[in-house]
Amino acid sequence: MMMKKPEAGLLAYIQENNAILEGAIWIATYTGKLTSGLFANLPANDEDMDTKHLLELRIFREDRELLCRRDYMGEKFHVRILDDSCGMTSFEEVHFLDQDTSKSSTTFQTMGGGTYTLPVREQITKVCVCTYFKENAQNGVEYPVDWRVVKFVK
Repeated sequence: MMMKKPEAGLLAYIQENNAILEGAIWIATYTGKLTSGLFANLPANDEDMDTKHLLELRIFREDRELLCRRDYMGEKFHVRILDDSCGMTSFEEVHFLDQDTSKSSTTFQTMGGGTYTLPVREQITKVCVCTYFKENAQNGVEYPVDWRVVKFVK
């Protein structure tokens, strides 16, 4: 697992890795909103993706995740692909989602009151995440170094 800066641009890099992302879901975090969709429907150009305001993009399926992230607008994105073949100890856990079923089975509400939708057909109530650990060479204690979204579950 290494973060790197894609040379050809964010969406070009994603298209280069198209084969490993087939059937995935994406979640995009912008400066003022959160959007999501199926990988097959990922916007094809920077304008449609609004990369100018994009801070983080997670494209995931059960066996891997591609993460594109930057700390500030105007910076280049750092990208990493993470899966269980990385050789690190991992631990999966399930988190409940706040869901407003009066709106729809795919509408969720954040703690701050904002709403977002997820591109899932069935009703979901949880998200499964996998956390990866490395061992401290001095004391043998493992510490978390990264995490990825695995799947949504009922």
